[in-house]
Amino acid sequence: MRNDAQPGWASFLTGMESDSHNVDANDDMTDIAHPTVLDLAKDTFAMSVAAAVWWDPLITDFFDFWDPTTLDEQFIGNNDDEVTTKAEEWIRDDSYDFVFANLDGCDSAGHSSGFDGYANVYSAAVQKMDERVGRLLDAVLENSALGHEWIIVLSTDHGGEGTSHGGQNTYNRRIPLIVAGNSPRINIGMAPADDPGSHLDVTPTIMHFLSPDSVPSGLDGQVYGFADYTRSEPPQCQPDPFSCSCEAGQADYRGNIAVTKSGKVCQRWDTQTPHSHNRSPSDFPNAGLEENFCRNPDNEGFAWCYTEDPDERWEYCNIPTCPSSVPSPAPSPSPPPTPLAPTLDPDQCSLTVCSCEIRQVDYRGTIAVTKDGLPCQRWDAQSPHSHTRTASNYPDSGLEENYCRNPDGEDGVWCYTTSDVRWQLCDVPNCTPECCVSLAA
Repeated sequence: MRNDAQPGWASFLTGMESDSHNVDANDDMTDIAHPTVLDLAKDTFAMSVAAAVWWDPLITDFFDFWDPTTLDEQFIGNNDDEVTTKAEEWIRDDSYDFVFANLDGCDSAGHSSGFDGYANVYSAAVQKMDERVGRLLDAVLENSALGHEWIIVLSTDHGGEGTSHGGQNTYNRRIPLIVAGNSPRINIGMAPADDPGSHLDVTPTIMHFLSPDSVPSGLDGQVYGFADYTRSEPPQCQPDPFSCSCEAGQADYRGNIAVTKSGKVCQRWDTQTPHSHNRSPSDFPNAGLEENFCRNPDNEGFAWCYTEDPDERWEYCNIPTCPSSVPSPAPSPSPPPTPLAPTLDPDQCSLTVCSCEIRQVDYRGTIAVTKDGLPCQRWDAQSPHSHTRTASNYPDSGLEENYCRNPDGEDGVWCYTTSDVRWQLCDVPNCTPECCVSLAA
C-alpha cells in the first residue's frame, strides 16, 4: 500500500494496488490504468454521477483524464464547507445516483500542525469534519424517504506522522473504513480485529451493493460489510526480519537500518554517549541490540534508537512492513499466546489487582512503579515530563494519582516516570480466565 495522496486515491477508486493501477507517485495520476468505481457505475448501470472536491487533481488529473464524459456535474470548491454544501444540495434534491465528495481539511491541518489528535489545530479539523459528515448523513436520511436503497462508504487515502505521510508504518498506513446503508444485506457492527478492511475494498463494495455480479474480476480489494459475501482469509505477513517487520511494534526487526526517520545516525546500544541509558544488550539480551541498528527492546510504538545528536535523545526509525500473502487453505495451528504476565489465584479477582484485557486498559489498581522500579509521575503533573495524557483528555481511563494506566492503547499499562526515562511499561498481572468470566457476568 502506497500512502502518498495520488496512489492512495487511485487504490481507493479502483480497488487495485499501485503496481496494478500504475499510479505510484504524486506526480503521475494521469498514468491511471484502470477505470474508477464512478466509471464502472456509469457504464454498467447508466447511473448519473457527480463529484465535489477540494483537492482538484481528483477531477483534473483523474476523472476527466480517464473519461471526460463520466461526470455529469463537477464542482471544485475553495474549502470543505463549499464542497459539503454542494454535495448536500445534490443529495437532498435527488439530483444524481452517485455522489462523490472529497473533504481535505484534516489533511491540510495535519500538514500544518501535525497528524496528532491532541494537537489543537488537527483536533479542531477532525471535529469540523465530523460536523460536515453529519450534514451529508442528514441529507441521505432525508433522501431515503423517497424509497431509495442507499449505501455510504467513508474512508481516506492515507494516515500521517508528524507533519507528513509516506512512511511504511502504522501511523501512515492505518485508516478508517466505514460502510453503512439501509439494505438488509449490510452487516451492522465492528469488523473482526484480524480483518478490518482496506481502502482497496471501496470499489468492490460499492459494485457489490449495486449488483453482486458487477464486481470486476482481478481486483486486489474485496467486498466489505455485506452478509451475502464471504471474505477470503486476510493476508498473512511474510516474515523477513532482516529486511522488514511483521509485528505492530516492529520488535521482530533484526536488519541493519541505523538511521532515524529524520536521518539522524543511531548511537550504539553498548555505549553511553552522547546519551546514557539502560537499554543495553545485557539488560535486553533477546532484543537484538547489536551495533547501532534500530530496534524496539521496550515495546515502544515502533523500532527506534538513541541518536548521535546530543540534542535529540531518541527517535523512531522508518522500518518497512513485510509484504503479505493469502494463507494456505489449511494453515498450521498457532501455538497459544504467552501470557503478558503471571495469572493470579481466583480469590484475588478484581480489576484493582489484575487485568482481563490484552492491553490491560481495564486495570484500576494502585501500582505506581514501572517494571524497572522507576516511580511514576502523577498524571496531573507536567514535570519532569510534559504530556497530553491527562484526565480531562482521557476521562474514562482512570488517570488518578500516579497509578499505572493505559489510556492510549499501548501494549500494556504504563506511566511517565520521575526519572530521565520519559515513560515505561508497568508489571501488572493478568487475572485468571475464571476470574475474567466472573467479572464479565
